[in-house]
Amino acid sequence: MSGLRTVHPSEEDLLRFADGEVSGREAKKIQSHLAACWKCRTTLDDLQKTIGECVHYRDAVLHPSLPEPPAPWFDILRRLDEADSSERRRSLLPRAWEALQGFAGQPRRWAPAIALLVVAVLIVDQFRNAPSVKAAELLQKAAVAETARSNTPRRIQIKTGSRKAARVIGATNAAASPQEMTLLAGLRPLFEKANYNWDDPLSAASFARWRNALAEKRDRVTRVEEAPAARYRIQTTTNSSELVEATLDLTLADLQPVESTLRFRGAEVVELAVLADIAPRSERAELARPALPATRERAPAPPLDVPRPATPGEELRVLSVLHRLGADLGEPVEVTRSGSQVVVTGVGVSPTLGEQIHDELTGMPRVSVRLTDPAPASEQTPSRPLQSASLRPEIARLQNRLESVFGGRAELDQFTDEVLGAGDELMSRAHALRRLAERFPPDTESQLTADDRRILAALRREHAVSIARLAASIEKRTRPAFIALGTREETSRPSYVPPSSRWQTATEELFQESRAAESLLAAMLGGAAAGAAAEDLPGQALGSIARLRARAAEYVRNSLE
Repeated sequence: MSGLRTVHPSEEDLLRFADGEVSGREAKKIQSHLAACWKCRTTLDDLQKTIGECVHYRDAVLHPSLPEPPAPWFDILRRLDEADSSERRRSLLPRAWEALQGFAGQPRRWAPAIALLVVAVLIVDQFRNAPSVKAAELLQKAAVAETARSNTPRRIQIKTGSRKAARVIGATNAAASPQEMTLLAGLRPLFEKANYNWDDPLSAASFARWRNALAEKRDRVTRVEEAPAARYRIQTTTNSSELVEATLDLTLADLQPVESTLRFRGAEVVELAVLADIAPRSERAELARPALPATRERAPAPPLDVPRPATPGEELRVLSVLHRLGADLGEPVEVTRSGSQVVVTGVGVSPTLGEQIHDELTGMPRVSVRLTDPAPASEQTPSRPLQSASLRPEIARLQNRLESVFGGRAELDQFTDEVLGAGDELMSRAHALRRLAERFPPDTESQLTADDRRILAALRREHAVSIARLAASIEKRTRPAFIALGTREETSRPSYVPPSSRWQTATEELFQESRAAESLLAAMLGGAAAGAAAEDLPGQALGSIARLRARAAEYVRNSLE
């Protein structure tokens, strides 16, 4: 029976039908339904009566009660024509100003357009500056690789027009001909006027220093597929230097400079190139002599080409890169010298850090990177062992007193986490500084160049500054709480710390002081074993922290001398 149920039109459909808004097939359907349905006809009659009463009310009641209009209706079309004529007679500037005011008053219309314009400008700027970023990156990596080869002499050719001369970089130059001496003497003032390094002109570092000093520049980086091997070509042009255009070719394998063209203001062009034969002239003359007749005695065998062992300076430069990446503070990365290689190993290094290490060290010669994937998460151990559930009674009483000082266990736990976390970071710095002292004892340090010694001093100073900062932070955080326990102020004052003659000895003293302070804090807040009585721990901890801060400050002052 439900399938025979009649579908009645809605009141809205009936109202539309009564107003004549329904036509065609739908009107015929409603009309045939009304012919057979008393209910819908009654509803339609009620709607029509209601509409009729509304019309009667408007005509009989509403209209007579309304006041007369104050003025006759005006002709709107004529008014619009007059407005258009007046607008055409106005000058362009006032109309533009009104349009701009209207546009500014509707931010929903112009804000998206402005945002799209800003994004477009940023994208164009990024593409415009991409060559400069690439050039700076290549030059930086090439300069680092160049530093590792600083002890290797290079023979270069300097050519301008039809004249040319040879120079040896990194060693004493052999006697030059008068023509060569005249050419070199004439070119040197040109390089000095352009602030381009004359001592090592075919160098990534020299190119980078000149480029970085320019007020304005335009860079272009291309890959040149030429014999004997493909290479990068960096081209920089400028109007703010006597050197208006410079190009530098770097090998793809080790980013070694091989050719350079320098165009000076006044159309003077100087071409630089690495010579394949880097032997001094005396050796070339020796090789050119005719061979002596053979004798009964067998000539000695030529010496084997034994690779040069890796130097402490090369190891230090690798450590400097790892420090810049933060890989020398608690990371499982080790650096050793093995034969002619500086080997970087690591187990469990994160993929992100491992990729950064590979990117930074791959361009450095005589460096081997051997990193393995990190261990599964289930095998990793927490950075700090969990606190034992049972503490010594005297430590428990001390912590109860601290809890009352802070006003609750949650506040004490937060204080403990902050102090012990800062202690862990402090010990990471102390261990890194101690490893530098162990790697570079006085006899090894004496083998470093002046630049390498400056790098080593900067690393030591940065670690010591961090230790001093962390010690001051811990002292500031713990002093009010420990004083509230009844610790005497005098016991925490640091005594005079005489400076050590060698930084290696001072480093060991600073490490021992760091470990003593960290152990006292761990005993009092973490429940670790300690040789002192519980009631003496706050005073001893404050005294140790104060001495550590003073010793670190003295260490920093000595490193600046």
